[in-house]
Amino acid sequence: MGKLKKVLLTIGTVIAMVAGTLVPVPAAAAPSTSFQLIAFGVKVDSTATTVTDIGWGRGNSQKGWTEGNWWPGKLVITNVQTNYPGLSGLPDIYVSFDFTANTGARFVDLVRDIQVGTTDLTDNQGWPGYDTGNSSNLPTLAQVRAAQNSVGEAAFPGYTMGESTPGWSATAQVNLPLNGNTPSSLGTAPGTTTDGKHQFVFYADQIKSAVSSSADTIIIYFEMHLSRTFIWSNGLESGYSTPGSDTYPEGGWLYGLDGYTGATPDRRNGSGFAPGSSGHAALNMTGLGNITCQIPVPPQPTGTISGYKWQDDNSNGVKDGSEVFLANWGIHIFGVLDREVFELLLSPGERSGLFISRSRIQKRYGRQTVHFFYLRGDEEVARVEVPAWVAEDEARLGLVHSVVVDQCRRGQGYPVALSEAHEKAVVTGADRDVFWRMVEDAMVDEKLPATESAKSLSKLRRWV
Repeated sequence: MGKLKKVLLTIGTVIAMVAGTLVPVPAAAAPSTSFQLIAFGVKVDSTATTVTDIGWGRGNSQKGWTEGNWWPGKLVITNVQTNYPGLSGLPDIYVSFDFTANTGARFVDLVRDIQVGTTDLTDNQGWPGYDTGNSSNLPTLAQVRAAQNSVGEAAFPGYTMGESTPGWSATAQVNLPLNGNTPSSLGTAPGTTTDGKHQFVFYADQIKSAVSSSADTIIIYFEMHLSRTFIWSNGLESGYSTPGSDTYPEGGWLYGLDGYTGATPDRRNGSGFAPGSSGHAALNMTGLGNITCQIPVPPQPTGTISGYKWQDDNSNGVKDGSEVFLANWGIHIFGVLDREVFELLLSPGERSGLFISRSRIQKRYGRQTVHFFYLRGDEEVARVEVPAWVAEDEARLGLVHSVVVDQCRRGQGYPVALSEAHEKAVVTGADRDVFWRMVEDAMVDEKLPATESAKSLSKLRRWV
């Protein structure tokens, strides 16, 4: 019995010593707050007629997009409470985007539908108001195009539009330049027409007003507009700046400022002329590193006409804020000529953007490649052709423009120089005969056959 007590005592002492050295295992740390930008992808087959995949994080196919489409993106912030308990210290959200491509083309020119919610969006939710299907229930391409080209703004269920939050100001938050290389800050509008990037900002206080302070997931959704070559090459971007229009609060207000409006608006190609895989959206925020997602680059346009049908109550030819769009109207265009289009778009003395001839012989011309623009005179629209070395020099191009306008006004609608050239350039029958004799003499000197055609000889012979 004494030995048993000693053994039990020894065991108890060991247990006590071991227990004294044990350290409680701490609970696992909560994951840090994560920021992720995700692109909405649309993929189509090689013939660009059938959707093959659609949804968030799918990557982007050029054939899935065209100029003028609205591309959706979302910022997903998870584990919010870890770093920002009760949303305390939540940062302002700055999202930048490619404004001018390195080719000089305008890329993204408008941003709309900026909104915030706490429930992540599914593949069916690419655009508010449209069920875009998913990989197991693919939509038709027509259904996707309707969403990509939709008009107006809308919110997803449970989401709050940025413009509905306290203090929202489109002119102070949407389509602003960057502040040099300083993140989490805004540059001063209008910036320059060649700014590489622009941005929008969603302030933390505005986000907090729209979501619960206990929210652990926050989603910020937005759509970016893939600019149209037709609008930018013709200097029509100031139309986006009409107060009361849908485009004004989407960043269109910027194009009513110096550099984009007036007698010399900014003219350049649209998003289809950006290099492939070059477009990106990014978080321009302090301390978050390089968080980006790719914006799709559409193919170069082959030539389209687009627009809207609306009820023009005051018959002024401009969609005023109170006038409504008209849905499901078929619009047919028959036999439209270039000059008829530019008679509507240009005022007397104005010219269009530059175009390039599609003739196959162009590849032989080198620096003489033919470019042209349309010029509205007092009476008609003319096509003015210039070589590449003029088209690429703004000063020379402007000189051609001004000289042709001046010549037309001096010649009552037709250039004086051409009128005088026509008067001088008269070839008489005698002149023609001398020319052909010179050609024949040159051919004889080179020992080449110089026989006249039977038709020519018949004109010289007398008939009996």
